[in-house]
Amino acid sequence: MIRSRTPERPTGIVREIMTVTLRQLGIVTALGASGVLGMLAAAPVGAASDPSLSVAVQGDGRTVVVNGSGFGPTSAVGVAVGDLNGDGHLDLVVVNQGEDTVSVLLGNGDGSFQAQHMIAGGLTPVAVAVSDVNGDGIPDLVVANQGDDNVWVLLGHGDGTFQTKHTFSVGVRPTAVAISDLNGDAHPDLVVTNTTDHNVSVLLGNGDGTFQSQNTFPVGTTPSAVAVGQLNAGIVPDLVVANQGDNTVSVLLGNGDGTFQLQQTFGVGASPTGVAVSDLGNGLSDLVTANQGDNDVSVLLGNGDGTFQPQQTFGVAVAVSDVNGDSNPDLVVTNQGDNDVSVRLGNGNGTFQPQQTDPAGASPSALAVADLNGDAKPDVAVVNQGDNDVSYLLGNGDGTFQSPSNLVTITIASAPVTLGSAQVNTTGVLTESFLVPCAVESGPHTITATASYGQQASASLTLGACTSLVITPSLVIPPRFTG
Repeated sequence: MIRSRTPERPTGIVREIMTVTLRQLGIVTALGASGVLGMLAAAPVGAASDPSLSVAVQGDGRTVVVNGSGFGPTSAVGVAVGDLNGDGHLDLVVVNQGEDTVSVLLGNGDGSFQAQHMIAGGLTPVAVAVSDVNGDGIPDLVVANQGDDNVWVLLGHGDGTFQTKHTFSVGVRPTAVAISDLNGDAHPDLVVTNTTDHNVSVLLGNGDGTFQSQNTFPVGTTPSAVAVGQLNAGIVPDLVVANQGDNTVSVLLGNGDGTFQLQQTFGVGASPTGVAVSDLGNGLSDLVTANQGDNDVSVLLGNGDGTFQPQQTFGVAVAVSDVNGDSNPDLVVTNQGDNDVSVRLGNGNGTFQPQQTDPAGASPSALAVADLNGDAKPDVAVVNQGDNDVSYLLGNGDGTFQSPSNLVTITIASAPVTLGSAQVNTTGVLTESFLVPCAVESGPHTITATASYGQQASASLTLGACTSLVITPSLVIPPRFTG
């Protein structure tokens, strides 16, 4: 389904597959020195529940009524992406603020994911980054814990599991984290926004997964997101911070040694909640912010010297990524008030075509752009805060997307046979009936319900004998999966 209208409450920004900024808590991703894709997500999320399943066989012995509950995360609104186990498939990482945990869902390479593995987090985790921080070629996790005023570093084993945490102090109420080499020593460093302190913490990396004590640099009021880029035509990384409290972005030009010059500020829209750095077609680094208070997006074209032209505003919030393969940056965004995702294709000169929209779940609050199914076309993973689930929009390569693929598939593994797919309602309950074909022998079997992002539950049943030809009915695949 594609719709065109002005969305409400833009909440997320993505800058290609290398830099992502999500919602008011901010997210930025970086491609580490090892070439490991790193994406970070920030926003309060909840842990996935443990689903249960029951089945009842009707009087004909072949009609099965499936009832499930507990499918879908309980408050998921943030997502990170990276290949955590080295199988060439992208995996998901979700921070669960309500349960103080992090969920890891290993990808199957086709846009679906295995059942989650839960990792204990700190107090109120709000942001997670994926990058190789100790130089062993294995992705690691960095988690910002708002309630503890620290970041955790969890070094990866290379199989999707992680070592015991190392803890490093930052400012008060961290909200976003970025990873980049800020001082040119080829070691990843950390940048963290601290909402209460109105500054950013810079922790220089030692290259072994440990970090030096923080240095802080003042920015605007209530910093909510941070991006790293080269803003003045040099080779030194600079910082851009979205300041939600004073409707500005702070630009801190780097000195090349991990320190930064005093901020310059540039006006944007009301309550900016995300920021991205990208060349929008003019050969220079430009800025894009999502302005939650104005329900629009600010584009500030760069002058090449670290300064920027006055903002241009668009009626949608954005992500920056080439989604149609024409080498021009396009805009993708979550629209929290409209329950959809907007796409505006770029013209290559800093302007964009009218938006197209694709449905998401209720109150989408975070997204990531990456090739989730290995077809070399950008896909979008959307976290829906209102529905407590994650939607996956598989890309067609032309800037359009397929319907979200978050479904529950019902199978009888012993046969083996797939009975079909079912939709779960907003409370995590699924109810569906299936007619089992005669190819499945009578007697005891186990029926399994598997969500596309990995949750699974099973139940036993006993089938009667077929007395006449029974054909599995055709099922209409629902347009989206909610939990």
